[in-house]
Formats: sequence, structure tokens, C-alpha cells
Amino acid sequence: KRSDNSVLVLLLIRIPLNGRDCPMIKTRWYQVKLFCAIVILGGIMPAGFILQAEAANVVVIVNKARAASEITLKDLKKIYHGNKNSWKEGGAIHFYLPPSGSPSMSALLKNVLHVASEDDLNKFYITAVFQQNIVSVPQGAASDAESVQRVSFDPDGIALVEESSIPEGALVVKKTIEGINN
Repeated sequence: KRSDNSVLVLLLIRIPLNGRDCPMIKTRWYQVKLFCAIVILGGIMPAGFILQAEAANVVVIVNKARAASEITLKDLKKIYHGNKNSWKEGGAIHFYLPPSGSPSMSALLKNVLHVASEDDLNKFYITAVFQQNIVSVPQGAASDAESVQRVSFDPDGIALVEESSIPEGALVVKKTIEGINN
């Protein structure tokens, strides 16, 4: 059984092509290349040929000094919205933004802050500072590795990173939070 796309491709290939209509398609080699391009662009490759990127596992990290701290998705939302500013045990929470375009930033936008884009995130924080809901815009990191390093040196730090970016021996504790990777 053929899909609609494969019928369209077969029709295109069976159309008589000659050098007068398109001088580039004189030879069989160009016809084969055209067919392959149509198949690939048309999305009719068998599923086995399509490589799927493995989904990143995003986790929350805190400094080892906060290892005992319990963090839920609700807590994380409060922290990143600026509604929760201090740890239960004492100390101001310093939250770091994930790198632009990263899976950890996507998880923050989609599952924590519920904003559509990084532009909306920037507008949110600028408005929050202007309305004095938060003291300053959180610091961003150039990479997940930088986020790990910052939290390692900040006893009150918290960040979202890809689990694979946490090196062995890092001075952070990862917290797996239900709903962060949906």
C-alpha cells in the first residue's frame, strides 16, 4: 500500500523529462538525485531511516550545602517566578537561568514558567524588576557546565541543567523533579 506522497513521487518520476524542458535533467543520474531529494523532503522514508535525537534528561541542581532541601515543581515555579526568595534553612536563593536554546531552557520555559519563548521570559523578568517583584534579573549561563560551576561555588545556588552535563565529583546535588521533562 502506498502513501499519497509515494504516489506523487512515482508520478513525478514517470513524467517524461527531456533536455528542452530542463537542461539539467538530461541524464538518468539527475533523475535519481531528484527522486532521492523528493523522497527525503517528502518525508516518506521508512521510520527506521529517521534518526531520533535522544531526549535530554533535565534535572535541578543545588549546592551540596542544600542537599537536604526538598524541592518540588511547585517550589521551582515559585523560585523562578520570584515568589520564593529564601531557603527554608535560611539564606537567599540565587537562581541561574539555563543557556539560551538548550533543553534545560526549554524545560524552564515550558514546564516551569509556562512562557512561549525566551523573548517572553526576558519581558517577564524585566517587568518583574520594574514592578519590584524581584530585585534583579537572574544571571544566565553560557552552558550547562557553567551553571554547574556557578552552583558548585554558590551555597545558595539552584539551576536547571542536562543531567549529562554534571561531571563526576561536582559539588552539586541533583534533584529529579516530577514534571520537569514533560
